[in-house]
Amino acid sequence: MIRTPSGFLLVLVAIVFVSETAVMFVLPVLLPKGASETVDALSDAFFLTILVSPAVWLLLIRPLRSSARLLSVLNHQLRQEIAERNRAEEALGRNSTVLAEILDSVPQSVFWKDRESRYLGCNAVFARAAGLDSPEAIVGKTDFDLPWPRTNTEAYRADDAEVMRHNRPKHHIVEPLQLADGSCLWIETTKVPLTDRRGDVYGVLGIFDDVTERRRAELALQESEAQYRALLDATDTGYAIVDREGKVLDANAEYARLTGHQTPHQIIGKQVTEWTAEHDRTRNAEEIRKCMDHGGVRNLQIDYVDQQGRVTPIEINAAVLQTAAGSRIVKLCRDISERVRLETQLRQAHKLEAIGQLAAGIAHEINTPTQYVNDNVTFLKESWPGVSQLLGLARALHEESSTGRGLEEIIARVSQGVQGADLDFTLQEIPRAIDQSLLGLQRVSDIVRCMKEFSHPDISGKEAVDINRAIETTITVARHEWKYVAEVVTEFEPTLPPVPCFVGEFNQVILNLIVNAAQAIQEAVGEGNKGKIMITTCLKGDFVEIRVRDTGAGIPEEIRARIFEPFFTTKEVGKGSGQGLALARAVIVMKHGGKVWFESEVGKGTTFFIQIPWAEAPAEQASGSGGGNLRRQASV
Repeated sequence: MIRTPSGFLLVLVAIVFVSETAVMFVLPVLLPKGASETVDALSDAFFLTILVSPAVWLLLIRPLRSSARLLSVLNHQLRQEIAERNRAEEALGRNSTVLAEILDSVPQSVFWKDRESRYLGCNAVFARAAGLDSPEAIVGKTDFDLPWPRTNTEAYRADDAEVMRHNRPKHHIVEPLQLADGSCLWIETTKVPLTDRRGDVYGVLGIFDDVTERRRAELALQESEAQYRALLDATDTGYAIVDREGKVLDANAEYARLTGHQTPHQIIGKQVTEWTAEHDRTRNAEEIRKCMDHGGVRNLQIDYVDQQGRVTPIEINAAVLQTAAGSRIVKLCRDISERVRLETQLRQAHKLEAIGQLAAGIAHEINTPTQYVNDNVTFLKESWPGVSQLLGLARALHEESSTGRGLEEIIARVSQGVQGADLDFTLQEIPRAIDQSLLGLQRVSDIVRCMKEFSHPDISGKEAVDINRAIETTITVARHEWKYVAEVVTEFEPTLPPVPCFVGEFNQVILNLIVNAAQAIQEAVGEGNKGKIMITTCLKGDFVEIRVRDTGAGIPEEIRARIFEPFFTTKEVGKGSGQGLALARAVIVMKHGGKVWFESEVGKGTTFFIQIPWAEAPAEQASGSGGGNLRRQASV
């Protein structure tokens, strides 16, 4: 079978050659005689054809052969393009089927419209929402043909027009949708413009998801937040959120009031140190750092000061909240001005109670030196007439010595006066009586001074205090409480630095510990025996440590956890109010940033430890650690 143009031409030339040969040799035989002219003409034509064939080959056949080859190539390319197109159409068909299956399988509703907002198509989810039997039924319809309320329809079409007009997508459109069955949903829609190859907008593509549950949760959250905000604004507790630098991120009205401002907006973005009293700014910044490190803070007392200079004591409880933006401190603040006033009155009342309990002992301590001062003065009074008589005789003797008359008589009278006045005894006892009287008066003066120092009112705040002297003063005031049951031994560190503290309240704490020690010893040793109270001071880093140790019976294990509870006491009615150690904890830990704890061993005694920072830097509260079966360290 001939498949190429060149082969066809060769065959054609062969046929022509054979035909000419036949004409030249066969025709003369077949034709009748007399037709020789015809045969000659044909023979000439044959030879002419033979002569002309190369020219025909060059001028006609060869170009046709080239054209045939070109046509063959083009034909081959055309067949390839047709095959590729068929494959593309088959792939497009498969892709269209897959796309349709994808659109029908996704849970979101998908639709697309033309420039006039007529539907060009949708997926099965949207068709069901619109109450249609199939996605094909949507074609050519508008939103007015669907079961949407008119107000919703107009909003949908307005969004379509905006997207197509600006050729810009519109995301996260939260809007209501009424289904064909009458139920309502909340949907979140995204619409994007559809453009052709030239970039001209010819329609809009939309996709929306059912966010009804999320919307309900959001509305519930908004309602809850509104209730929460109303509660925060109605409470008398200040609420604020601050970051790790102390910048206020949120606050309620009460917190704004505590800071001296009218509204929370006035303090948002500001540092809490702006309304912190100057003496508490460093400590406040340090407590913020500690809160971040330890996860919270409890019962922190900080003084706030408003723009008029009024100082308000604030109690702060805070916790760390982890958010996507980082760590935040949530704090609750209360104005404790009234509580501080009542606590001050309670401490003063407790001090007066202690002084009242000490009154008999102090009176006895004053009475003893007063008694021998009185005895010595009586002795001087009784001795004075004889001394006065001798002094008169001595003067008369001096006057008569110049004349020489009556000397013997005066000398006799002097001798008689010396014997009557018991001059040797008088001369020996008068200096002693004077010394004893001065000592007694000094003792009275010391007691009065100690009482004055002990009763220091602490009106001006913290003062730099000589701790050793303050303890000595308290020991003197409490002398009558311990002198019959114990011996007090002191071992003071002489190089202690001055300690900033409320000296009156510190004295009260030491008094409570001494009285408790004396009472514990009395219960342990009984009448007529004495124990020992040892009081020592020393430096422990940034703290001054005071130890008060007794040789009493110790604290039973079952009540150690309640030692610092307010109103807890094991003493009989009239001997203790249960406030002594509770106030000690409040004074040392909360007001001085210090520590107080105890170690006790049943049958051997108890040691109370107090640590107060000698610098103004705040100190962390110590946490207790247990000892063995017989020994335990408790701390506050």
